[in-house]
Amino acid sequence: MEQSKTEEDLSMTKQQMTSMANVQNTLEAQLQSVRTTVNTLPSVNSRLDSIEQRQRVLDTDVAGIKDTQKNVLVELKQMQNDILQFKLRSNEEDKTELSHQQKIAYLKKKAEFQCSLCNLYDTYLSTIPVSPVLEEIDARIEDIYVALTITDDLVRQEEQDFWTVPREVNGYADILTKNDKPCKNVYVIGDAGIGKTTWCLKVLRSWSLSLKKIATTMPANENFISENFDIVLFVSLRLASTDYNICDMIQSQLFEEYPSMYESALEIMRKEPERCLLICDGLDEWIPQQSVVERSPLYAADLLGRKDLNGAIIVTTTRPWKLDHIRLSDKHIDRSVTIEGFSTHRKVVTLATKIIEHLNMKNSETSIISREITDFETDLKTVFRLDTGNKKPTI
Repeated sequence: MEQSKTEEDLSMTKQQMTSMANVQNTLEAQLQSVRTTVNTLPSVNSRLDSIEQRQRVLDTDVAGIKDTQKNVLVELKQMQNDILQFKLRSNEEDKTELSHQQKIAYLKKKAEFQCSLCNLYDTYLSTIPVSPVLEEIDARIEDIYVALTITDDLVRQEEQDFWTVPREVNGYADILTKNDKPCKNVYVIGDAGIGKTTWCLKVLRSWSLSLKKIATTMPANENFISENFDIVLFVSLRLASTDYNICDMIQSQLFEEYPSMYESALEIMRKEPERCLLICDGLDEWIPQQSVVERSPLYAADLLGRKDLNGAIIVTTTRPWKLDHIRLSDKHIDRSVTIEGFSTHRKVVTLATKIIEHLNMKNSETSIISREITDFETDLKTVFRLDTGNKKPTI
């Protein structure tokens, strides 16, 4: 029995030894695994370093992308602003181009109107009768016109208490301006037959000839009219008893058969009133019907209506008594001048010479005997018993 127990102990011992050998082998295997793992640690660290380096590169790239994105946004905003500015400039250029085209069209239309108006004046208002007793014989204004003596308002002598003889004016500029400024309301005063209407027609003729650049013997200073006025319109107040406003008179007397010209005239007066000269002849002969006189504190029954004139220059002729009757205030009159007629005998002789030459030219077509200026002077002294050197004949 003891032997059997010993064998059992031996067997258990062997088993224990075997188990311990197995444990040893396992531990050796684990140790080997640990050694292997330890040997691989440098590779892992290297990979970690590589990953961290790549992370840093990626962070740098992301930061660069963000900066690029910001720059792109800034450039995009700048491009949007540039596009907006371009559109604005384009719109302004389009507006400028449109305005330029409209201005060219307006200037062309105005030039066409001026040409048509000159032709109208050439046909109907370019001649005057050579004499009140020979109204059937007329002549071009520039062929027989002799400058009239026109005087300014009375001028007070400096440091003295009396009025001097009125100053003689020189040319249109001296009549239509005062202290180098344009006069809006000018009154030309003169007795009956002194030459007011003739003077008005002479202004029209000067403007027309100068505008058409036709050479004449007229003084150079008469270019003032064409240089300062794009249009000159004439109305006879004697023929305007049914009208009150000047524009209505212009329409009925000048453009009744030319409505497009009237519209052009209104457009010019609306856009450039300072370049428009309106001549109203014969205020003393204007007797408007009571029904056409506007009842308003802005108007007066004895003054012409100025609706739609926009501040155009107005020259009105009249006999002296009319101004004495209506007694204009300063707000209605900027300047007044008086036509005195001919101040020298030489001017009378010059006019008579021109008329006789014109009549002789007419008579050359007939059998009537030509006359000389001496014949005129003799007949004048005989018929009227006067010395022409001491009088101022009217025309």
